[in-house]
Amino acid sequence: MNGAHFDQSGIPTSRCWLASGHGYDLVNSHAVAYIPAIATSKPGWTTFLRAISDNVTDAMLIDWDTGNICAQVRSDAAVCRAYSPTADLYWRIGEGNGMVVFDTSADSVSWTPIASVPVPFPLTALEIQIGTEATTSFAGPVPLVVGSYNETPN
Repeated sequence: MNGAHFDQSGIPTSRCWLASGHGYDLVNSHAVAYIPAIATSKPGWTTFLRAISDNVTDAMLIDWDTGNICAQVRSDAAVCRAYSPTADLYWRIGEGNGMVVFDTSADSVSWTPIASVPVPFPLTALEIQIGTEATTSFAGPVPLVVGSYNETPN
């Protein structure tokens, strides 16, 4: 994918995303997105990279919401830290050695982990989504630019 532009309307529970088919295999692999620096912030506006199984209750995601970047599996508590518009340009969910790792990078070469958890469910037939949603009402539109998906310069 060469990129996408989403305009979030600010209507509560509205979502917009791009998705792969349900056959994405994350075992010994990863999903990565290039998200240019997020400059606009509205309470209730979030953007995400997530992997979802067919039953939809098995999901993991990296999301950004009001200045934090977070990693979460299923309904477990999210692990969050402050978002950096220079260090968090690439988002990645990957699997290796029985662990799912959520990390970010400034250049897609050096990665900084947000969280690492044991593989919680089968990772062989996932749908990968990247997009935006509104959890509360706000004045829109709020833009989200995705520079690329599963492409890195290195």
